[in-house]
Amino acid sequence: MPGRCVDWRAVPAREDRSPARRRCWLVFALSLAALLIAPALASAATPVSYYVSTAGTGTCAAGSPCQLAAAITDASTNDATDAVTINLAAGDYLGPVTIGAGSESSLTLAGAATLTAIDGGGTTQGLLIGGSSTADITIENLTLENGVPASNLGENLEDDGSGTVDAIDDLFRGGSGAAGDASVVVAGGALNISGSTIAGSSGAPAVLSDSSATTTIYGSTIEGNVGGGVEMDAAGTIDLGADVLATNDNSDCDELAGTISDVGYDYVDDTTHGSCGDNQEASTAALDLGALASYGGPTETERITPNSAAYDVVPTTFAPGGTAFCSTTDQRGVPRSEGLATTCDAGAYQYSPPVVTAASPRTALELGLPITLSGYGLGDVTSASFGSTAATITGQSNGSLTLTVPLSLSLGSQPITLTNPDGSVAVQFSAVGPPGFSVTTLAPGQLGVPYSQSLPVAGGAGPYSYALTFGSLPAGLTLSGSGVVSGTPTRAGGSAFDVTLTDANGVNSPTSTAISLVIATPVITLDTKSVKLNAKGRSFTAKVACSSAPCAGSVSLSQSLTVKVDGKNKSESVSLASTRYTLVAGAATTLTLTLTPSAQHALKHVKKHSLVEYLNATVSGGTNDGVFEHVS
Repeated sequence: MPGRCVDWRAVPAREDRSPARRRCWLVFALSLAALLIAPALASAATPVSYYVSTAGTGTCAAGSPCQLAAAITDASTNDATDAVTINLAAGDYLGPVTIGAGSESSLTLAGAATLTAIDGGGTTQGLLIGGSSTADITIENLTLENGVPASNLGENLEDDGSGTVDAIDDLFRGGSGAAGDASVVVAGGALNISGSTIAGSSGAPAVLSDSSATTTIYGSTIEGNVGGGVEMDAAGTIDLGADVLATNDNSDCDELAGTISDVGYDYVDDTTHGSCGDNQEASTAALDLGALASYGGPTETERITPNSAAYDVVPTTFAPGGTAFCSTTDQRGVPRSEGLATTCDAGAYQYSPPVVTAASPRTALELGLPITLSGYGLGDVTSASFGSTAATITGQSNGSLTLTVPLSLSLGSQPITLTNPDGSVAVQFSAVGPPGFSVTTLAPGQLGVPYSQSLPVAGGAGPYSYALTFGSLPAGLTLSGSGVVSGTPTRAGGSAFDVTLTDANGVNSPTSTAISLVIATPVITLDTKSVKLNAKGRSFTAKVACSSAPCAGSVSLSQSLTVKVDGKNKSESVSLASTRYTLVAGAATTLTLTLTPSAQHALKHVKKHSLVEYLNATVSGGTNDGVFEHVS
């Protein structure tokens, strides 16, 4: 029947390629694809975000901040299989905050960049994850504090759910309880604490597990809790890795049941460590923990210094739970391993002072220009200065910092000092003026003598580039891109030309600068008093001197004679002798001139020799003062 997909077995073999058979295969393929794809589509979690604030309204309309309780209720009732993130604006959210049953696949409570607290206020719990909760919960960048449970509960966090709870970069502070209470209580599923600080709980330990699941605490600091550090009360396990536990009363670890395991690189003080496993013991003083403060992060923690026994002790190969510990960040968000470091710190705090490895475009800049410093530990830089002048930070990340050179800065070399919560670093910097030429008249050249002179630069930062923008250089000379005037002058005289200078920062000289250069003119002097005529040999001598530049030319002797031409007397100047000379500037020489045979022949026909000759000196490209000097 046309248009229907019949059983392919009923289609004769000769019709295997018929439209009916092709339709059957197409329907079958589409049906199979739908069966395979539908479950995958159904299981995909859709990201959903809520934004809440302490001043939010009770409803969660799109784009409008709502109340925290309303966002949790909305997520649990309307976001089936969704991956929900509730972004909390900075502020105090009064407890108790309760997460109950819901159909969302995961729920994240994320604090802001500044203090975001769920506060029990000294009267109630902080955050309670109820026993009906099955979702995976993430608590990140939050401060949970001042919780007070009714009995046998968590002061600041209680996990009774069956999902996995991840507490990342959090602070659990204060709170008061009694026996069976703790700042953090695990009574249901698995709890993973990383990069967090648990401090100041009075009357109860920091973490108490009453769950058969595994609780992991990695890269965290547990300090100053009156009831102790961690306590295991059930058949489960608490795994400690790269943690710092100190000044906890009773004991740092209390293994009443189950197992407390040291995965590696845990540091505890040596008087109350209890059953913390195969840990590293150090005195409280050796751990060198600082006061609880933010140190640049969204939650407060306790800093260490290079003097701490927990400093620089965890190798990059350490990977608790399969994650390389040194590839993560500390509680503040500072990378655990930076630059050339091969190890990182135990506890919630990574000591990381600023380090500068390079400057762009360079460490010599004109006033008002930006300079970008590269390195690590720069994301937490709180202040910068050029010498004693405060600098404005215009761009910042962990690997780079951009500053603007102050216009009021004095020229010369001085340090750029950067400071972050872990310390400071200073790098040398040179403030320079705009590029220009220190002189505008170059050393004179000489005609025919190779010349090379660099244009003298003042200010700016090298390397420089040069451009001829007006006029021309003396004939035979050129200007290179590196600022060298060179060549062999072929013409004497002065020349002026304009040059624009550009430095390595791309800054030009304020205007093109006129440069002058003189190629000296040769001057030859003839000493006529030195001429000695030798009548017999028909030869004579003459002294010539060169000044100002190399001289090259000739000295010649001529005489005005009267000769008969076509029966008529005619006066002519007859060349009697000549010779060439070449002298350097400042030199003199004595020349000998001898009458040529033709000159002697001409004189034989002169009845009376006047003995009046004319000595003439010439110089190529210059002047002389010996033209037609008289010799007797």
